[in-house]
Amino acid sequence: MKTAIVGKIIPLVPTMPEEFDGYVIVEENQIIDVGIGQPDGYFDKVVDGPKQVVIPGLTNTHTHAAMSMFRGVADDLQLQAWLEKEIFPREDKLTDEIVYWATKLAIAELLLGGVTCFADMYFFMDEVAKAVSETGIRACLSKGLVSFSGEKEIEVGRAFCQKWQGQGKGRIHTMLGPHAIYTCPPAYMEKVIRVASDRHIPIHMHVSETKKEVSDCISKNGGTPVAVLNKLGAFEVPFIAAHCVHLEDEDMEIMAKKGVVPSLNVSSNFKLASGMPRVEAMEKAGLKMTIGTDGPASNNDLNMFEEMRWTSFCAKVTGNPQSVPAYRALEMATKNGAHAMGWKNLGIIAPGQIADIVILDYSSPRLNPVYSCLSHVIYAGDPSDVMHVMVDGEFVVWNRKITTFDVQETIEKVNEFAKDFA
Repeated sequence: MKTAIVGKIIPLVPTMPEEFDGYVIVEENQIIDVGIGQPDGYFDKVVDGPKQVVIPGLTNTHTHAAMSMFRGVADDLQLQAWLEKEIFPREDKLTDEIVYWATKLAIAELLLGGVTCFADMYFFMDEVAKAVSETGIRACLSKGLVSFSGEKEIEVGRAFCQKWQGQGKGRIHTMLGPHAIYTCPPAYMEKVIRVASDRHIPIHMHVSETKKEVSDCISKNGGTPVAVLNKLGAFEVPFIAAHCVHLEDEDMEIMAKKGVVPSLNVSSNFKLASGMPRVEAMEKAGLKMTIGTDGPASNNDLNMFEEMRWTSFCAKVTGNPQSVPAYRALEMATKNGAHAMGWKNLGIIAPGQIADIVILDYSSPRLNPVYSCLSHVIYAGDPSDVMHVMVDGEFVVWNRKITTFDVQETIEKVNEFAKDFA
């Protein structure tokens, strides 16, 4: 199958123009050609249309997809109260079936919003992996680990990684998912790190999300979460650090040296009153930042356009309007995220790259006039602009409709389960 996609291309390749009228040729699951002007030759499918803008698929590097089941049940609370009084008791009632359908609901929102790949940390992860495999999306999955569930869960997490790594036609990667330093204290983390190191498994973990987390860690363990994790050797394997709201300069230096990748979740941090990450400082420290949404219960959506915009704004509030410009924000939400999740040939539009591509419709009044397509992606974009989505060379969204599963059935199933969680 050979497909030509024609429109305004935003490739995110330094040797190419920032945006240009051109084409992308996809064969099987790879991009084989990118050029200016019109494509030549025979194609099985040509995707062309007025006001069509082509970008790499968006990557969401931190979420808890099945928490779509809890969207809106406990708003306007701080993190600890939200977790301990509202979320943990409801999570005790979850089943594998509920997690499967709630994950599919989140995947529908992700795909319709232009997200082609996401990093997920939760429970009943076999069901999450099953949903990913069936729906055609790409994902990096980790079983959430907490010390009060016992050390046996570390082995369960390792077995999950071994079972699912590379499955779904290569669309599934895996990590270990220790929740946070306050639920996985050093003695427990040592065991997680030993497994990660021995098996060469990356780690995905909440790090320095709140002031309380940091102050408690200093009091109990003699250092910030970053310092403690570094001393334990956690950063000797690839590591996604979710949130990173309260980092010291020394933390950033450690993370930059070790190649730790922050996943910024600005909307969730604002909503839970956790604080605002020092985006410009992280940029200056040389950290390869990525962007996530957090779960649908604390955001309360999976809107990566909103996250890109707010991440850029967070960098600018220090007084520098040029900090994290549109191009940089899109890099964070595409190739940086893809690389952090283990796909090094993903996240830009160039020959040899995996074909995860989003086609936007710029016919909305909100997106006109068009002086810069890239500017509109970050500063005016919205999931409603997403027209078509390709993952691994296959269209999983066509004309704003998901092609791989029944979204209405999914909505009805989740609403039926929701009656037990009100």
